[in-house]
Amino acid sequence: MANKAGLRKNSKYQDGRFMPINKNKYTGDIFDIIYRSSYELKFFRELDRDEKVIRWISEPKDKQIKYYCSTKNKQRTYIPDVYCEKVINGKLIKILIEIKPESKLVPPRKPKIQNAISMRKYGLRVQEYINIQDKKKYAEMYCKLNGFVYLFITEKTINNLV
Repeated sequence: MANKAGLRKNSKYQDGRFMPINKNKYTGDIFDIIYRSSYELKFFRELDRDEKVIRWISEPKDKQIKYYCSTKNKQRTYIPDVYCEKVINGKLIKILIEIKPESKLVPPRKPKIQNAISMRKYGLRVQEYINIQDKKKYAEMYCKLNGFVYLFITEKTINNLV
C-alpha cells in the first residue's frame, strides 16, 4: 500500500525519492522521481551518469500500454518503469524498460514440500510470472509499433543498458 507521496509502507523493498545530478536529462518532475526498489535506484543513478543517455523518465504516463491480464481475465493498463533515449553507435535508440529481479523472469518451481502455505505462495508466484509475461507480450507489440526497444533490466544487467 502506498502513502500520499507514492512510497510503499511496510514493504520488503527499498523505496524513496531520487534526485538526479543531471537534471536537464530528466523529462518529468525532478522532485517526484520515486524508486520502488534498490534495483531501480541503482539504475536511475546509471541513467543519470551515462553520457550517452539523452533523456529519461520514470513511470512515463504517456507510454501507458493496454494489455489483457490472463490471470484476472480483464484488460488492464501497464506503465513501464522507465523510458529513455540513448545514443548507441551514433543512432538515437528509444527504450522502454522494466526493472525486475532475474528470479521473477523464470517460471517458478513447485515447492518440494507441498503444504497449504507453500502451495498458496507457489500459486501467487505463478500468477505473478504470468502477469509479467502478459505485460511483456503487449509491451513488445507496443514497442514494435512505435519504433522502441523493450528491455528487462535485472540485477545481472543493471550496468549494461544496451
